[in-house]
Amino acid sequence: MRIAYSPSTRLYAQGPLRCVRRFLRRALWGLAGALLGFGAYPVLAQSADVFVDEPDFMRLRMERYANAQDSLDLVDFYHGMGEEDWMDHRGWLEASEKMASTVVAADEADSLALVDFYHAAGGKDWRIRTGWLEDPVMDWHGVTLNEEGRVVSLEMNPFNELTGHLCPQLGRLTELRNLDLGDNRDLLVLSSASSGRLVKLKEPVFTANRLTGPIPSELGNLAKLENLNLRFNDFTGSIPASLGRLTKLKGLWLGHNDLAGSIPSELRNLVELEYLSLEVNGLRDVFPAWLGELSQLKLLSLGENALTGSIPSSLGNLTNLEYLGLGHLHFDPYVFPAWIMRLTRLRYLALWRTNLRGTIPPALFDLQRLDTIFLSYNDLKGALPDNIANAKALKELYIRENNLDSLGDFSGLSALSAVVVTLNRLTFEDFEDRSLPASLIGGYEYAPQRRVPTHVARSAFQATFSVEVGGTANKYQWYREGSVNDEAVPGATSDTLVASLSDPPLCYYCKITNAKVPDLTLYSECVSVDDADTQATPDVEASTHTLRLQEGGDPGSYMLALRTDPGGAVTVTPSSSNKASATVSGALSFDSSNWGTPQTVTVTPVDDANLEDDTVTITHVVQGYPGVPVGPVVTVTVADATIIISAEEEGQEIPAAFALEQNYPNPFNPSTTIAFTLNKAQRATLSVYDLLGQKVQTLVDGMRPAARYRIPFDASDLASGTYLYVLRTEEEIAVKTMLLVK
Repeated sequence: MRIAYSPSTRLYAQGPLRCVRRFLRRALWGLAGALLGFGAYPVLAQSADVFVDEPDFMRLRMERYANAQDSLDLVDFYHGMGEEDWMDHRGWLEASEKMASTVVAADEADSLALVDFYHAAGGKDWRIRTGWLEDPVMDWHGVTLNEEGRVVSLEMNPFNELTGHLCPQLGRLTELRNLDLGDNRDLLVLSSASSGRLVKLKEPVFTANRLTGPIPSELGNLAKLENLNLRFNDFTGSIPASLGRLTKLKGLWLGHNDLAGSIPSELRNLVELEYLSLEVNGLRDVFPAWLGELSQLKLLSLGENALTGSIPSSLGNLTNLEYLGLGHLHFDPYVFPAWIMRLTRLRYLALWRTNLRGTIPPALFDLQRLDTIFLSYNDLKGALPDNIANAKALKELYIRENNLDSLGDFSGLSALSAVVVTLNRLTFEDFEDRSLPASLIGGYEYAPQRRVPTHVARSAFQATFSVEVGGTANKYQWYREGSVNDEAVPGATSDTLVASLSDPPLCYYCKITNAKVPDLTLYSECVSVDDADTQATPDVEASTHTLRLQEGGDPGSYMLALRTDPGGAVTVTPSSSNKASATVSGALSFDSSNWGTPQTVTVTPVDDANLEDDTVTITHVVQGYPGVPVGPVVTVTVADATIIISAEEEGQEIPAAFALEQNYPNPFNPSTTIAFTLNKAQRATLSVYDLLGQKVQTLVDGMRPAARYRIPFDASDLASGTYLYVLRTEEEIAVKTMLLVK
């Protein structure tokens, strides 16, 4: 509501019947005021947040003119509320009477400019065009004049359905300070001729129209601009560098357009800028580090552009920042920036779809003002930190489509209204018997989750499929994919399934439900026998080891490990082909709890034996393997031996050269084997790294004799992608890549 008084010519130009109606209404309200005292006045109930306390109409008149209807309603209010009994009614009607004798004529040039604007912007179709082209200019809807009759404000109601374009003649309104044409939807063109001449303009608003073409560079001439709001339009081209001359600018709102190019470095001159909104455009180039120099920023929104590189640590200098929106940007893989914890005023954080890796740091939830977090569509792993209970202001948490495997406790977060944790690696144990704040009921989305791994181990005659899923009330059902309607396997209602290799090579998966978490159903990955984690296939050469014995007489050892789970207990008896030179220790026992754990086989040279260049061939005899006859039949594959016969000369026959071989299989899921060769005894380290250079796992670290090694690598806990494996010795280094595909 605008408070002032309309000139008498406007007041009495309504016709005699209108005046009579007003007179009767005043009389009725005068009677009501006498009966009710200070009762409610219904006309004021239609106005928003207006409280009258010692009004000074002459002062208000210098600022802006009132809507005529509002002014008359205030006069009615005065008479209807028992003005004679007011403790203080200074200014009421007396100041109005002074104003009534003053008539301000609109400036002719401004009036003509408004007429041109009316026609260019489709005025005849406006939803609200009260007074335009009919009444005095000061009564035209949205127009405010000063005492010289110049237009100082043009504010058209939102959704007034302005169409067409903003004509150049609008530039004649050189006294214009406020221009609000936002939310009209159909304005098409912002004329550079008009925009560059409005030198007194402070806060132009053109949001939510269909303005097209480039942003006029002439806007950089409007030195008094404090806010420039062009959001939700169709501007193209680049951001004008001339905007860097607007040193009084506090808000630059250019989001939701089709702008391209880079962010001009001239914007670093906007040292008073508090709000920078450039989101949802096509901006490119490396993310500018100089943004960290704009120390007054409270809002920085650059999401959904094509900015690349990394998030500069200089943003940690923006200690006034309350809103940081960087979602959907093409950053290099990175871990959670530590400098974010310095932004103690931060309320809103958006880093969704930005190639964020690693874990969520507990310190994030020590930011006491943080109420909204968007971290979805990244590769975050591990647990949601337990100290999330410290984030008392937290209202919304979005972490969908990551690889989190555990949740914290939400029960004490009374402000929490929305949590989305779908498509992570959470299982039923994360949701059983969970206490939630009352504010979160209905705003908690946790289903579906990602598929859980299916493990398969293959023997000579059968394959064993299995899943590992947390929860106390789980129910399992295995299915064959590719059969009619993916039929359920009869009786397969536990966490394992044994399939005969004589069956067709179908793909198997498990459906897991939980009585305590009825909204979530988990499915395991569909795998076939050919996808077996390990295989037990005859390989006589790999299961026979020839050891070269050297003088010294000390007992030696090497390691033996099965590379498959044969489905039952297995006894392996190693024997020597040269008992005159050395003896081999007795049977080794393997079962489902230790089949992949290497066990030591001891080789003891015979006393006084001549061991120089002598050899012992070790053959492994397998007993207790279902369906395999007992005898000297090699039916399992063993890991390469680590042979230590004496301190002076270790290992097998000395290889000719240092070498790192390509892993096999490659690509793999989820396990592979890395082979390498050492040509002399030395300290060796074999490590696996991701593309960020972060160490994932160390497979070998220590002194190793000269030999050829085959090292298994299990990547079950890693995300799909390319990894590096690096072999280092005291003198050499070798690097190769491998591809994990899940």
